[in-house]
Amino acid sequence: VAAAVALEIERDNNLWALQASERRSRAILEAIPDKMFRVRTDGIVLDLQEDRTSQPVGLRVGSSVYDAPVPRQHTDRMMATGWRALDTGALQMIEWEVEIDGDVRHAEGRFIPSGDDEFFVVIRDVTERKRQEVERAALHRVALAVASEASAEQIFNLVAQEIGGVLGADSVSLLRFATGGDQAFILGRWARAGADVILTPFGEA
Repeated sequence: VAAAVALEIERDNNLWALQASERRSRAILEAIPDKMFRVRTDGIVLDLQEDRTSQPVGLRVGSSVYDAPVPRQHTDRMMATGWRALDTGALQMIEWEVEIDGDVRHAEGRFIPSGDDEFFVVIRDVTERKRQEVERAALHRVALAVASEASAEQIFNLVAQEIGGVLGADSVSLLRFATGGDQAFILGRWARAGADVILTPFGEA
């Protein structure tokens, strides 16, 4: 009888510990305003929270991350990062790009161990930060070109190239309109390799 009672007490203690762990995990999920998932090592989603500001990933509790409507290489990379977080016991981070309705978005994933065979994934949209980094790098390259006393043609062509890179354009032309606005001259131009664009000579109308 004593052994049976001890087993029952141990079972209740284990159940209480499990429930407490679940409550802590849910509290963490609700406290952070990012998209978060708790994932088992076999890919089963144990818990999730959408951030309500980005497109849902199409997963639910009990579903597999391998069923998400994303390229399989992204899922494999994310699971590999989660396994690495469990192996090392340390935070792991990755970044990736995804195109939504023609708009390229940048995301950051942070992977944190949360048990012997599960981990948290915190996903944050870092598109604006990445765009600002690209813009700062472009401005820096233009400033270096000006400081190196490059020719006006080289500088304007570089400005066109950097604008094309920031905006994701196929081609860019910088125009100077003459007084009256009835005539324009190309000061700088750039086109992506393979783009179907006709470039006129520098300074030509």
